[in-house]
Order: sequence, then C-alpha cells, then structure tokens
Amino acid sequence: MAEGDFSSFLDGFERRHAVYTAVSILMLLGFWLRYLPEQGMQYFQALDPYFIYSTSQHLVFDGALPVTDFTRYFPYNTPSYTFQFGNIAIPALLYLLGPQFFMPFLEWAQMYPAVMAAFSILAMFLFGREMRDDLTGLASAFFVAVAAGTMQRTSAGFFEKEPTAIPFMMFSVFGFARAWRNRDWRFGAVSGLSLGVATASWGGSSFLWLLFPLSAGTVFLLDEDIQGLVAAYTPTVLVGGVLGFVANPSRFSLSSSFFLGNLGLLALLWARYSAEKLDLVSENRLPYLAPSAAVSSVVLAALSPLYSDFLASRVISLYSTAVQSGGGVVAGTVAENQAASLSQFVGQLSAATAGSGLSAFLPSQLSGFAQVAGFIGAGFGPLALAFASVVFMGASVGAAVLRRLDVVGDTLSELSYHQLVGGVLLVWTLVFASTFQDNVLLAAGPGVLLVLVSSAALYLGDELVANFEVRRDFSLVLGLFFVISVVLGAAAKSRLLFLAAFPVSFGAGYAVSLAWARAKSLSTDASEFAAGAAAVLALDVLILGVALSAGGNLLLVVAGLLVLNAALYFVLDSEKADGAVNIRRPAKFAAVVAAVVLAVANFGAGYGAISGVGDSPSSLWDENLDYQRTELDGGDVVMSWWDYGYWFQNIGERAAVADGGNLGYYASGEKINYPLADVLTSTNASEQTEFLEKHSVDYVVLDETMIGKYSAVSQIANRDNSDFQSMLQVGANNGRRALSGTENDTVLTLSRGNFRLFVPVNASRSGVEVSGAPTLEAGGQRGQIDCLLTENGERQFNATPLQFQGRFLGYEQPELCVAENPFYNLDRGVGAGARTRMVLVPKQMKDHMLVDLYLQDGSEIPFVEKVPEASNGYVKMWEVQDSDE
Repeated sequence: MAEGDFSSFLDGFERRHAVYTAVSILMLLGFWLRYLPEQGMQYFQALDPYFIYSTSQHLVFDGALPVTDFTRYFPYNTPSYTFQFGNIAIPALLYLLGPQFFMPFLEWAQMYPAVMAAFSILAMFLFGREMRDDLTGLASAFFVAVAAGTMQRTSAGFFEKEPTAIPFMMFSVFGFARAWRNRDWRFGAVSGLSLGVATASWGGSSFLWLLFPLSAGTVFLLDEDIQGLVAAYTPTVLVGGVLGFVANPSRFSLSSSFFLGNLGLLALLWARYSAEKLDLVSENRLPYLAPSAAVSSVVLAALSPLYSDFLASRVISLYSTAVQSGGGVVAGTVAENQAASLSQFVGQLSAATAGSGLSAFLPSQLSGFAQVAGFIGAGFGPLALAFASVVFMGASVGAAVLRRLDVVGDTLSELSYHQLVGGVLLVWTLVFASTFQDNVLLAAGPGVLLVLVSSAALYLGDELVANFEVRRDFSLVLGLFFVISVVLGAAAKSRLLFLAAFPVSFGAGYAVSLAWARAKSLSTDASEFAAGAAAVLALDVLILGVALSAGGNLLLVVAGLLVLNAALYFVLDSEKADGAVNIRRPAKFAAVVAAVVLAVANFGAGYGAISGVGDSPSSLWDENLDYQRTELDGGDVVMSWWDYGYWFQNIGERAAVADGGNLGYYASGEKINYPLADVLTSTNASEQTEFLEKHSVDYVVLDETMIGKYSAVSQIANRDNSDFQSMLQVGANNGRRALSGTENDTVLTLSRGNFRLFVPVNASRSGVEVSGAPTLEAGGQRGQIDCLLTENGERQFNATPLQFQGRFLGYEQPELCVAENPFYNLDRGVGAGARTRMVLVPKQMKDHMLVDLYLQDGSEIPFVEKVPEASNGYVKMWEVQDSDE
C-alpha cells in the first residue's frame, strides 16, 4: 500500500471510529432515558404487556406455548396459534442468549423495550447514512434517541409489540435502501428477514407493506432503477412474506391483500427486467413498457369488481388500509384509532415539551431558560425540520423527474431550483393543510419559515452558491414517502404518531445535513454574516432566559429583542461590507450554536416526556388484584370491561371473561365485546343471567374510569360508532374551596367547560350530603335536577325536572339524574379539600346495569353482593349469587 493510500486509510479509519463512537453514545443516551422509569417499577406500563410477559415467560421456562389458555375468554379459552408470535418469541430468545444468567425474567422484560430502542437508534443511523451521509445518520439517530413521541412506547416496562417490531422495521427500510442503491441482493435479504420478523410482531408493520410498493411503484412508473428495485424488492417481498406467514399464519396469509398486492408489483418488475435482459422488446419501445404495464394494472384493479370478487376484495382492502378507513365498531371506540389533533402532533413530534424536561436540571432562579427552550423546541424542533426536508427532498425528486423527461439538463441554476422549491412548498403546505382541515400554522408554520429562511440565505453573500446538480438518484423517493405517508397517516389515527416519530426524525436529520452543506457552500461574507447571526441568536437566548427568570413581561422582552436584533443586523451588514467581521471558522461557529440550541431543546423534550411515564396498575387497583390472588378460589371467574382482563389473568391469577386481545366469541362467532356491552347496558339485569351462567361469572369488577368509557360501551352495544349514550362529569379540584353561601344555605359549584352545576349540600360530622335539588346551567339553559342516584337507591327531590332541549348525552331532550362519583365524592372533596366530581346521568339510562352497579352499588340488582374488602370506591367488586337464590 502506497504511503498516500495508507494515510487515506488511517484518515478514513479515524473518521469511522469517531462516527461509530458517536453512534454508541447516542444508543446509550437513548437507553438511559428510556430506562429511567424502571426505578421503583413493580410490574409494567399499560395493560397488554402483562399478557405478552406471561406467554413469553412460559416459552422461556417450558420451551413452548400452551396449546390453549383457559384464563382467557372463559370457558371458551384461546388457542395459542392466534397469538402475535414475534413479540413473544423475540424477547424470550434474547433472554436465553445471555440475560438469563444474571437477571430474572421480570427484570429483563422491564429493561427489554429500552434495549430494543437502542437498536432502533442504530438502524436509524444506518438508514440516514445510506440516504445521504454520516451527518444525516447521526442527526437522525439523535432525534430518535430523544424524540418525545417515541418515549413511552419504547421505555422500560412497555413490554409491548412496538419495541420488538420497530428496530426490525427500521432495519428493513435500511436494507431496502441499501439493496436498491447498490443493487445488492444480500441487503434485500436483510430487508426481507427484518420485515418478516416485524410482520410477526406487530400489525403496524403493514406500513412497510404499503411504503415499499408505493416507492418502488412510483419509480417503476418512471422506468428507472429497474435492476436496483428487483434486487431490493424481490427478497423483501418473498422472504418477508413467507417468514411472516410461517411465524404467524393466523395474522398474515399468503393470500392477504398486502402480500398479493406486493406480489403483483413484483411480477411487473420482473417482466420489465426480463424484457430488457432477454431482448424481448425493442430498445426504442422499452421505456414505454413499464408505464403502460402500470397503467393497465391500475385499470384492471379498478375494474376488478366486474370480473373477480376475490381480486376486488383485495383491492378494496388495500385501499381501506391506505386511507386508514375501516376497522369495525370495536376499533372505532379505541382512542388511538381517532385522528390526531394538531396539539398532539406538536406535543409529540416537536420539542415543545422541552421546558418541562429542562426545568428538572435548572434552579428555580433560571426557570426562564426552560421556557425559552420550549419556545425554540415548538418552533424549530424535529417536526419543523422534517417539514422543511420534505420540501427539499421533493424538489430534488422533482428535478430528477424533470431530467428524466428531458425538461432540464444536468444542472439547474439556484434561481430555477428555488423556484422549484417554492412550488413544492406550496403543494406540500396545501396537502398538509387539507389533511388536517384546521389552522396548520401551529405545526406547519415553523417548517414553512425554515424553507423561506434557507432560501433567503442565498442572497446573504455577493455571489449565489453553486448551481444545483440534478441527480438521477430515485432512491430518495423512499425517504420522501417514508416521511410523508406516516405524517399524513397520523392525521387519521393518533396511534401512528408513535410510528411517525421515526420518519420525522429522519427528515430532521436530513434537514440538518442540508443546512450544514449549505453553510459550507456559502461565500466568505455570507458565512461570516451567518456566524454573526448565530452569535445574536445566542445573545437572544441569554437575554430572554434572564428576563423571564426575573419575571419580565414576555411581550415587552420580545419587543426589545426585535429592536436590538434590527440594530445588530445593520451593524453586521455594515461590518460585512467593510470586511471587518473576523470570526474564526464562522460557518462552524454558527453550526455549533445552532446544534447546541437544538440538542438542548430536544433533549429537554425527551426528558420531559419520559418523566411522566409510570407503571400500572395504580395502587388503587392493587388492593383488588391482591384480593383476587389471595382470597378467591383458583377456579373463580372475573368479569369486567375487556380492558382489565390481562390484569385479572396475570396479577390476580384468575380467569377473565374478556381481555385486550378482543378475539372471537367462540360460542357464537361474535367478538366477546358485543355481548359484554349488551350486559353492561341492559336495563333489566335479570335478563343477563344466561350470559353470566354461560361464562361461569363469579365476580364483577368495575372502576372509576368506566364512567368515561360508558360511551365506548354504548357504541359497541349499539353496533354503531355514531349512535351512543354517555355520562358527563362536572367537578372541582378542591371541593372545600368550591363552597359558597351561609352555614344553613351552602352550595357547591362544580363545572366543566360551559356546564355549571350548583349543588346544595349539608356538611356535618357524619359526612357531606346533597340537601336539595341541584341546578344545572349550560348553553343558555337553566333548571333543576329532581333525581339523585345514591348507593342506597334513587332519591327524588320536589322540583320541576329539567328537560334538556336538543340532543344531549346521546338522547333527544333527556331528563337528567345526578350522582356522586363514588371515589371523588363529597366527603373527599368538601371534607378533605380534595378533588370532587358529580355525574350527570340521563334518566333513560339510570337503570343500565353498569350505572346501577358502579353509581348505586348494585342496589337494584338482586343477585349481586358487594365485596367491601375488595372495594375502595375507585374500584368496586361484587360477588354474583346463584340466580335461583
């Protein structure tokens, strides 16, 4: 090896060593943040982890899964072939590879999500580097490591599907990109294996089964990169599909819409590839083969209802999945299936929560700096950067398409390129705005501002930067669709906000790399001006932080800063013209300032998000679950709403009628959710004894959250997401402070939104009770409520009942009853100065079984008896007596 070659090798080795050291640090940072909630954690977060833990643990210590699980859906049980196998097997396998020698499985299960998050950070680095360069990879990895939107679902105790699937999904995207760009079948196999594991682990992996054909199909339509697409797409589809089917035949079929749709595109790719390699089509006609085949396929798919019911059902299924429609009534009651609001978008995909995180590290005297970080994070966090990167990626892809169509040459002038940027910005902003149909300035505004500022930076120097080189690298389509599809998908389902955090992080990393490239290409004058602007920014942060910490008025401080910045701008501009600015390595200085500001803000957001994560169930549930485990007979069966089934099975160690799997109701072919909802909304509890006997129900358990969940129960009972009944709670954070009036005429005022409830109360040593008819004021209507539901039955007041005009709580012109919240009751609120709530209940549903049980202690149901030892107000339990008694 020549001396020059050896020097180049050493330089390259040192650079790679530095890059991978940085990646390792980011992986440790991401792991540390996500492992913080483990301190003091008894079990897990949420509900589903308990089922995954018990089955995975069974696999570890017994070597196999049980054929059936009779603790679920008693007495019909659940066959294990219906389980999502990947999220059970992967953590079990990794535990056997090492952790089994030094930690119990419970501790490993708590740590596991944070471990897998570290691997997802590595995968994000590899993908970002593949799509652009090392800086893109490192910046993308950093944003993933601290992204607020990823924290809960990848943190300690969230032993769920997502932590298992996400790293494999990201490795699949990386492998696909690498195989495409390098025509390397080996990385196509990596993509396929990773996709297969993700498919066997999480339903969210369907995103990739849409992303890959969308990206490949678009480039196929342009008749570009055919060989690269064949190398990437073939093993991805075949290996991923077969592995997904073998590991999870009940969840992924080779006749599924996803697999057949991808197989169809793969056939078109091979037809185009073979036509060229085997000279089946003349060279001058070859460019028309792919577009004509694609158009013909789309037409045939659209006409499929005319000639094939099987194909038509697959086409409709793919369309429904792509536009996030369907899912059934049960899925429609799940909050995560609802569209994400802009506030959720900004809260999870930007760094808006930076202030709450940084406040933990700053003394109270410097609290203003936490506020400043929140402002910066909301305006210039990963969401804004990703929004801007879509514009520039779109412009690059657009330029490549124009070159492919011979509209432009190998280069574009900067003016022409930024005209293209402006066009893409307009289209992307309109698409974003029409998707949300709301005031999008909250989310899109900062991104639009970044694009405009970056374009204006062209004119900071005396010369424009070099012309834009048009590259026919269509693999950038994958990165573009990676960001766009999930971001827009999250507008349809809020659960996709978690998944969207990964492409948003990539987009943010891509924008950072673009900014650095732009900084390096600026003229000397422009670079020095940028460095001066960075110094002004640092000064702004310092002044604003100090001013807010001292209690200064925000508007006055900002106004003063605007005046100061204007003055400094003219100073910098004049000094630039005189050649007087002398900042060493100005571009790097500006980059360091910007990087530190962004890094601190995003770290604060991530730390703030993880600080709110805790384990479940709460201590209020612990008493009941302990009672189930220690006092109930081993064969007893517990019924509740399906949310809590996994707790009963794995903490209470008792069989449950329903759980979060929402599987089939094997006796009738209908999901258990429906007959269970019928029972809880029944107005005649005696008619439900058949269901109770069929499921051998010994105990019924309900908790305080069922008041709010009643609307979901009603939707499922009515088999209609738009036709349901509900209850409404009004309250006060401190019941004692909500009192007014004299000793003999005391009124408790409770509110929620524009609703106000005035409750006459009588406080004595024995407790606090309602002493007269409450008065409700809402929407210009005011009247008394003559019905009070108590734990001893219904109580009537001598008053003219308020008949609410219009539709309210699901009924037309309902009359209302009121009830104390059994946990946030008057004694707790007024007597102890704590939170207190009362519940507005339409009279039409006061006899519903759920209302009677939780709000009235089952006083009107003859065959249940309350279990005081297992009830604390928040959670209540009743023993089901023999219906013949």
